Amino acid sequence: MMTERMRERIGATDDEWKVMEPRLQKVMDLSRQLNAGGRMGMFFGRGGRPGRGPGQEPAGAPEREVTPVEKASEELQALLENESAKPDQIKAKLTALRTAKEKVKQDLAKAQQDLQKILSVKQEATFVLMGLLN
Repeated sequence: MMTERMRERIGATDDEWKVMEPRLQKVMDLSRQLNAGGRMGMFFGRGGRPGRGPGQEPAGAPEREVTPVEKASEELQALLENESAKPDQIKAKLTALRTAKEKVKQDLAKAQQDLQKILSVKQEATFVLMGLLN
C-alpha cells in the first residue's frame, strides 16, 4: 500500500512503475537494513528484531531471513550483556557489525544509482525529499 501511494505521488505510469517498483523496493529494503541494525539492541534487546515478539507478527506470516546487519547486531548485543566478555571479543564483533553495515551501504548506493537512472528529474527530487535518494 505504501508503494502505491508513492506511485501516485510521483505520477508514474503503469509502464514506468513496472520498471521502477522492484528498484524502489530494493532501495527501501537496504535502507531498512542499514537503519535498523544500529538501533536494534537499544530498542529490542538481545535477539529482538522488529516484528519478532509475541503477538507482533500476523498469524501464519512467513518468517523473514535475518540480515547480516541484524545478525551482527544481535551477536554484539549478546556479547555486551556477557559480563565476562573480553575487549578483543567486543572489538571483533564491533568490526563484524561495521563490515556488514559497510556492505549494505555499498549495495544501497548502487541500488539508488540504478533507481535514479530511470527517474525523471521531478521523480528524483520527490524521492530525495522522501529520503530514499541522496
